Amino acid sequence: MFFLRAFAKLNLSLLVSEKRSNDFHEISSVFQSISLADDLYIREISERKLQIICDFPDYPCDQRNGLSKIYSFFSSQLECGFEIVVFKRVPIGAGLGGASSQMACFLKFLFERYSIVKTFDDLRNLSSRFGSDVPFFFDGGQAYVTGFGDNIEPIFLYEHAAYILFFPPVSLLTSHVYKRFDELKASHSFRDSLTCPIGTNDLLGAALDLEPSLALMLETMSSLCHKPLFMSGSGSTFYMPFQILEEAQELYHKLFPFQQKFSMCFCHST
Repeated sequence: MFFLRAFAKLNLSLLVSEKRSNDFHEISSVFQSISLADDLYIREISERKLQIICDFPDYPCDQRNGLSKIYSFFSSQLECGFEIVVFKRVPIGAGLGGASSQMACFLKFLFERYSIVKTFDDLRNLSSRFGSDVPFFFDGGQAYVTGFGDNIEPIFLYEHAAYILFFPPVSLLTSHVYKRFDELKASHSFRDSLTCPIGTNDLLGAALDLEPSLALMLETMSSLCHKPLFMSGSGSTFYMPFQILEEAQELYHKLFPFQQKFSMCFCHST
């Protein structure tokens, strides 16, 4: 039995270009890995197949899952199959990179144990075919991410002691948010995330347009906490960063009575 921990990430800023000729958008973003994570328990089995077990609502255990796509891609190089039990804590459709982090963990596991490619650089280059942000999760930390998510530069721009994450009872598909972004932006000035304030997110307007209930939650929580909330990725997670750990802990306990309306999580950088 092998144990893997797949850490989530926040976008501390996210700037998005208009759609390029390849139908993708360039980004300029600051990624930060956080302590919120999914746990994967992997067991080798004699049958050459992948069996995924998870009781998290709406989590796909079939060929739609990125882990299945990775196994199918490398199956000719493997002489065994795997049973993967997923203990999921990272919400689905939350803009936290949960699926990409799981894929990065599985790819690294296959590389270290079964030598599926010659070098780790080969693995990193190949990993983007499974998701544009998968390469980031090999190292995590804080990084300046540009291009189509393939240019990753470690940085130390922000130092936060803790984060409070808010999970509205809705999920957003990344493809839907980007589609609405394209519909709403007739012209758009693409900027550098390093020159923008923390929390800047070009996809916020598209997410709020798709799910107007998010705007009410955002306004209510900002007023209650007397602090701004920021959206991660394409949503629907919102977060508050804190420089002082005790301040974050005090506010988190103060918000406990509101957990009937939405889920919360207290976490830190990794």
